[in-house]
Amino acid sequence: MRTILLSGAIVAVSINCLALSGPPTAWAELSSACETKTATEYTMVIQSPCSPTIVKANQTLNPSLLNIAITDTNATVHPAIIPVQVQAPGIVNVEIWTHNKMATLLVNDGTGTFRGQLDLSSEPNGPIVMAINAWNTPPGDNSYTVNLAAMMTLFVIGGEDAVIPTPVAAQEMNLQWSDEFNSLSAIPCKPGTGTWPKCTRPTASDGFTWYENKPNGGDFGDAAFEHTDSHYNPYTIKNGFLRIRSQYDPNYADPNGYGRHWYSGLLASAFPDGTTNAPGLANGYYEARILVPNAATSDKSKSGGTWPAFWMMDLHDFRKRATGSLEVDITEEYGHDPYYTQSGIVAYRTATGGGWIYHAHPGPDLTCDFHRHGLLITDTAVTYYFDDQPIGSAARPALQNNPPVDWFLMLDLAMGSGWPVNPPPAGYFDMWIDYVKYYVP
Repeated sequence: MRTILLSGAIVAVSINCLALSGPPTAWAELSSACETKTATEYTMVIQSPCSPTIVKANQTLNPSLLNIAITDTNATVHPAIIPVQVQAPGIVNVEIWTHNKMATLLVNDGTGTFRGQLDLSSEPNGPIVMAINAWNTPPGDNSYTVNLAAMMTLFVIGGEDAVIPTPVAAQEMNLQWSDEFNSLSAIPCKPGTGTWPKCTRPTASDGFTWYENKPNGGDFGDAAFEHTDSHYNPYTIKNGFLRIRSQYDPNYADPNGYGRHWYSGLLASAFPDGTTNAPGLANGYYEARILVPNAATSDKSKSGGTWPAFWMMDLHDFRKRATGSLEVDITEEYGHDPYYTQSGIVAYRTATGGGWIYHAHPGPDLTCDFHRHGLLITDTAVTYYFDDQPIGSAARPALQNNPPVDWFLMLDLAMGSGWPVNPPPAGYFDMWIDYVKYYVP
């Protein structure tokens, strides 16, 4: 058994895989456009897939964030067996992990360069997290004094899409509305009126699905929410997936005057006037498939402070403030604890029914794979589903005098929520969304 640090948690794993008999044949294909750096003793450089980051932090002495940089070009791979090459002088053992388990053990060529193959031939299209763990002792020897660790996200193209079955809670329902993110239908301003914030606010009649701000004008967290019309655009669509990137920039000028040096993104399915192009969001089942970033270390004061969320509010917040308003957080996650998620209700003003739906650890490290987060709303209850299983429920909240509730959805990668916010070696954190769907009875 070997005890390792992965995603900020100490876990024990069994080293039971065989070393490869030799390197793959593609070492000459370490891209000439890939400008790697040279590792010195007890540092690490991932040369294939190529990252420009030198991993320096010894996790046994200096717990540090794991995310390292990789360009979109270098992250793009095919569903095949790909070469992996890591330079790590002084290190004895290097392992590659995917899906929260060891995928391959690299072989030292005798010069401090470790090589092996990573089998991605069965991987579906889309992002996949690759973790690199290294020690200065052989497999199974826990007397190590050096532990280097890093994480990067690769992106598989040219294969099959993941097959996602109809949700259990929606078996007897019809799909009413969805966004598969084959493109991004989002806007911060009415077309032709300028760039945010010096523009006219858009409405649903402009024909877009998402508004790039919280519709009521609220701002929160330690990252400013930026926009597609900005030099700091945080959104990327890649082969049917939406990426929201929270970027650290010490030279960034916070447009809201709060002095923040992070910028990120928030999308809402309603516009400032309360109109929406996702109508009829009421009773039914809501689901998003999401990959959240890892922002954990064993020293929580050094955490990254990520705060991703999939949530909803009622349109009465814009239209009839006298009735109160409601917020339902389908899932909120905090980077300092990659095993934790929470779902809850906030009742504002004269609305009733606030409280937890679920707040605990559903099992896996949530940052290693995509997970499905769902909410079933009926006349009497709201139920949170994690990976298609109901794991928490609460009474349905209500507005004053119990009028019908129309909801709008939000997706964001916020930062902070009271936790320390530190940049990783990459300088950024990424949240990936595969889809958002709404089913009706």
